Parts: sequence; structure tokens; C-alpha cells
Amino acid sequence: MRQEFITQMDTLDEDLLRMSRYVRRAMERAVEAMNTCDVVVAEQTIDADDRIDELADHVDDQCVQLLALQAPVATDLRIVITSLRVSQTLERMGDLARHVAQIVRQSHPSKPAPEPIQQKIDQMAKLVVQAAHNVVDALTDKDIKLAGKIQDQDDAIDDLEIEINKLVLDESIELSRQQIANILLLARFFERFGDHATSVARRLAFQIQGIAVAHAHDFPAEGN
Repeated sequence: MRQEFITQMDTLDEDLLRMSRYVRRAMERAVEAMNTCDVVVAEQTIDADDRIDELADHVDDQCVQLLALQAPVATDLRIVITSLRVSQTLERMGDLARHVAQIVRQSHPSKPAPEPIQQKIDQMAKLVVQAAHNVVDALTDKDIKLAGKIQDQDDAIDDLEIEINKLVLDESIELSRQQIANILLLARFFERFGDHATSVARRLAFQIQGIAVAHAHDFPAEGN
């Protein structure tokens, strides 16, 4: 029975990692579509979200079965509960990548924003992709220090959203109503993606050491 439980836990971890890689790829592709004005890549990103949703449902089912049939305790219980929460968060991150791709499709054949706003959006997108990579690496290596770095990136993403919102209000930059909507939505989607990446990092810290964190400086040092 114990070996069966260990196998099920290993499978759960593998599926969660696979889901995080799907999310990373989705945001990479959404940003690629934005950078190149490639509507085909945007469409592929939108369609690929179904795979993330299906895997999220599968991970959720695994967690429920483990809780109901194996009655895990202590560290094992933390892992299952955290996996359930992380799965839900990753699913939302996949949705945000799809939303970005939908804006790219709507803006085609142009980019969503004129300069200098597009430059800020590009900076934001780069940080978001880096955060997605760090989420995968943190989950793979169970790296708490990397989890802290994710929250630092989220702070930089938040700052860029504020800058973009200010530029939208700059009357010297001519914007159509549709451009204003797309810019504000893109900034919001990227900001939320960063928030969710931080949520994954916090849950990982709790899973590993049982410590709830609220700020970057609260992340425990690895090995403590």
C-alpha cells in the first residue's frame, strides 16, 4: 500500500511539472506571436489552452483521490494540498497566455500598441516569460531561493504596469479606443500572470518547509 502511495505521489509531481512546462510554452508562444505579429502562432496558443485545462482536471482528480483513499498526513498532506492549489493557479496562468494571444489576434496585422508603449509591454513580456521559466525550475528542483526570485520579478512587472498606465494617459501619444483597451488588458494579463507565479512560489515554500510567506524577504534560505 505504501509503495502504491509513493507511486501515486510521484505521478502527481510529474503531471504538475508537465503542466508548468505547458504554461511556460503557452506564454512563450503568446509573446512570440506578439513580437512577430504572427496570427498563426496566436491561434495555436489559443487552441493549446485546452491541453492545459485537461491536465489541470486530471491533477485535481488525482489530488482528490489521494485525499480520499490514502489519507495523507504531515508532509505528504502538505504536498497534496499544495499540488491542488498550484494546479488551479497554473490553469489560470494558461488562461492568461490565451488571453494575450487573443489580443494579438485581434490586433493583427499590427502590434497592440505604438511606441513607446509597446517597448514597455515588451519589457513586461520578457519578465513574464522569465517568471514562467523560474516557476518550472523552482517546481522541478524544489528551489526556495528561486521561488524568492520570482516574487522579485513580480515587483518589477507591477512597476511596469504602472508606467504603462501612465503612458496611456499621456495625451501626446495618439491612441484609438481599441488600442487603449488592448494595452490596458495586456498589462493587466501580464501583471496577473506575475501574481500567479508568485502564488506558486509561496505555495512551494509552504510545501517544502511548512512556512507561509507574504513577501520576498520572508522566503527562507535554502537549507534552513
